[in-house]
This record gives sequence, structure tokens and C-alpha cells, in this order.
Amino acid sequence: MLYKTYKNQDLEIGSWAIESAHRTIIQQRAKTIRAALDNGWGQSILSLPSIYHSGRWQELFKLNQG
Repeated sequence: MLYKTYKNQDLEIGSWAIESAHRTIIQQRAKTIRAALDNGWGQSILSLPSIYHSGRWQELFKLNQG
């Protein structure tokens, strides 16, 4: 990172904004997953990454269309 260049342009060089956003995003995602689990369809959401990484993503859409 070009700290001196950024500082001369009055740009922020601290990490506080990123750290704050990181915490906020994690909290939102955790609350969304918790709500899904409480609604009974959480397992479907939790299965999506496995389906994607196993190469079966298109197969999932074919099942939902047919």
C-alpha cells in the first residue's frame, strides 16, 4: 500500500472501516441463517455451497424447473 501517496491525498489509511463492515456483514449473515433455521428451510440454505462446489448447481435448477 502506498501510505505516503494516500496520506498526501487525504485518503483514509486505517482499517477501522473494513473491520467495522466485516463485523456488520458477519452479524447480518448469522442472523439470516438463524432466521432460516427457525423457519425450517435452513438446511436447504446450508446445502447450497455443497451443491455448488460438487458441480451439481445446474442439476439443482433442472429439478426446480421440471
